[in-house]
Amino acid sequence: MRKFPLISALCLGLTLSAHADAPREINITSDSAPGWLPTIEQSDVAERTARAYLAAEDAGRAEDAYKFFADLQKKDISLEEFRSDVAHLRVQLGAPIERRIVKVTWTKDSQAAPIPGVYAAIDLASRFENADRHCGYLILYQPDSGGDFQVMREESNILDNATAADIARKGSQADVEAVWAKLSANCPNFPGVAAKP
Repeated sequence: MRKFPLISALCLGLTLSAHADAPREINITSDSAPGWLPTIEQSDVAERTARAYLAAEDAGRAEDAYKFFADLQKKDISLEEFRSDVAHLRVQLGAPIERRIVKVTWTKDSQAAPIPGVYAAIDLASRFENADRHCGYLILYQPDSGGDFQVMREESNILDNATAADIARKGSQADVEAVWAKLSANCPNFPGVAAKP
């Protein structure tokens, strides 16, 4: 299971693709409350929250995205810092081309979590206009009392195309793939599919 440290992470917007015909897969951590399972409604609300949050980032609406942050996350990164991160990444990466939810893993009242409640860890893989290689995850939190999901943390690992081209020019394509393998190893459940050349 992932630790839930309260750290600031670079954030970026996502437009997620959904597979409506896919069977519902439920992944639960081993330290979750015994017997607990997320409801269909919780799954739907978590996905809608992720889509709305990431769509706001995609559009450069940092203030709207920041409203999704849990109070603990707001203590870790100010609106001004977050606005700067979003603007920087939009320039560096360009528009999103493809977004995939790779896997969702749930936990409730884990001892590793900073506060009791329900957590949905959403593993992501995507490509951007200027970056064919991205993976990461978004952790959403819902209090035990229910209600809206909030963003507790987001992490991204990125190898932009300009950096990849520079690595290849100074070394080889194998060097690019080695760098990406090291970065993507930080992404739980990343499928490990090579990016487009």
